[in-house]
Amino acid sequence: MNPTRTYPMPHVRPRPVNAASQAGGLLITETIRTVGLDQTLGEALAP
Repeated sequence: MNPTRTYPMPHVRPRPVNAASQAGGLLITETIRTVGLDQTLGEALAP
C-alpha cells in the first residue's frame, strides 16, 4: 500500500513526573513522624 502523503513523526518530550517525587516525599515525612525523628531532631537542635 502506497501512502498518498507523509505524516509527521510524533515528538516525545520526556519530562519529570511530579507524582512519584511527591509520593516519595510523603513517605519519608510520614516515616520520620512515625519513628519520632522529627521531635528528636527538634529537641537536639533547639538552642
